Amino acid sequence: MSSNVYIMSPSDLQFIRSVLGEAGYNAKLLVDDPRSFETAELLVTKLFLAGEDSRPGLAAKLEQILFNPGHTRQP
Repeated sequence: MSSNVYIMSPSDLQFIRSVLGEAGYNAKLLVDDPRSFETAELLVTKLFLAGEDSRPGLAAKLEQILFNPGHTRQP
């Protein structure tokens, strides 16, 4: 059984954090609503690992998925 493992570099992590920060997911939200921050962080990380590496593309998908009126968000 083989598995594909991708080791994220510090620059990858910084890129993901910068996308989150530009989208309003900052340290204040992490303290006030850690679940929302973690959901956004996981989503952006998964999208990045799936090959989406453009800042506008990641931001657009984040907003589309998390703020789509038809999408049910867990409290």
